[in-house]
Amino acid sequence: MKDAEEYMKEIGMDISYSASPECQELIRALFSRFEYREDTNYAKIDRIKHKGIGKFKKHVLGMNYKGETISEWKRLMKDGNEDLLRAKLKELLE
Repeated sequence: MKDAEEYMKEIGMDISYSASPECQELIRALFSRFEYREDTNYAKIDRIKHKGIGKFKKHVLGMNYKGETISEWKRLMKDGNEDLLRAKLKELLE
């Protein structure tokens, strides 16, 4: 992540996040250029060997939000299938 931040400063680009198409395109370009280690809170939870915490994670991932489980939303976001994600979001907004 620091390499990407240094690169952004080097080329004189603002580091702040935006939902604009330009910023999203830049993020995709940075992901392909720099190694990114996704260490989510759930990944951290997996390293803690506790039955109650595992049960909590399973419960949260199984919760329904807007017609899909949290686990399914997570998969939709990570898969990189922008057309499928866009269609699902459009369906929710209509």
